Amino acid sequence: MMNERMSALIVDDDEVVRKMLSFALGRIGFSCLCATDGADAFATLDSGTFDLVITDLAMPKTNGYALASTLLESRERPFIVVHTAVLEPKLTKDLELRGVDEIVFKPTDYNAFAERMRTMVRERRMSKAEVPQEFLELEIKRVNNPASIS
Repeated sequence: MMNERMSALIVDDDEVVRKMLSFALGRIGFSCLCATDGADAFATLDSGTFDLVITDLAMPKTNGYALASTLLESRERPFIVVHTAVLEPKLTKDLELRGVDEIVFKPTDYNAFAERMRTMVRERRMSKAEVPQEFLELEIKRVNNPASIS
């Protein structure tokens, strides 16, 4: 998994924002797909998994709040980043309390934003790196019966 290309789904009704985020993330190694709203994003999510979902809040059809709320309930959820110009403290506080990974307000320094996203994804991938079964079994033995390890 560590060698796989990082993947991002960018959800925003503004084409310029989608292109800027896609360019900045693509430049540092992300494979990006874009969606124009939450409904489009759900269809795209059905076709694959993503390390990162970046969503605007105010969009037609299904908004970013509904998208983020649904993703927060996913078992293997991606990093969820809300990227918005909507300054609604109650809404953003609710999303933070529910577990959204980051809320970033527009306008954005796209290069710095992309670097931050890469760091987040890499850290998660490293923390999820598989530990060989034999080491897990030894650790279980050590914890359960320290005298049994020689």
